[in-house]
Amino acid sequence: MTMTTPIPHVLLSPDGTAINRVLLAPGSDWQLPAGHQCVPDPDGSLWAAAAEPAPKPQPAPDWDTFKHELLSSADVNAALAAAAPSAPAAVLSLPAALMQVASGGDTSDFRAAWLQLRRLDLVPQPLLDKLAELAQQCHLPAEIVRTIGG
Repeated sequence: MTMTTPIPHVLLSPDGTAINRVLLAPGSDWQLPAGHQCVPDPDGSLWAAAAEPAPKPQPAPDWDTFKHELLSSADVNAALAAAAPSAPAAVLSLPAALMQVASGGDTSDFRAAWLQLRRLDLVPQPLLDKLAELAQQCHLPAEIVRTIGG
């Protein structure tokens, strides 16, 4: 009598979702449920990939909301007005740099202007914390959240 080694397979539902792992001997007469597929998986990689939860898609950054809130905030405008004598280039460039980022542009000008204000300690920490929270709520990149609030 010849011994045959069963081969691992992954049972797929009609929509292609992996639902079980089965061992099938070559020449097996096992019948698939209607509409299902069975795919060889000798190294277990298909089943392992199916067992891992799919990463949650990250929401797109909402730069428009962040821009609107930042530019219309009385607290931000007061801080920028107070900062203008000490860092006029940063204060003057910040709105344009923010509009550039909100329209899909590079973040480097915004980061440079904001970091200059922070280095000179021209934005109060409670405001930085509030803006960092807003940046998180708007799903901005982590580097921008750190730039804004610390």
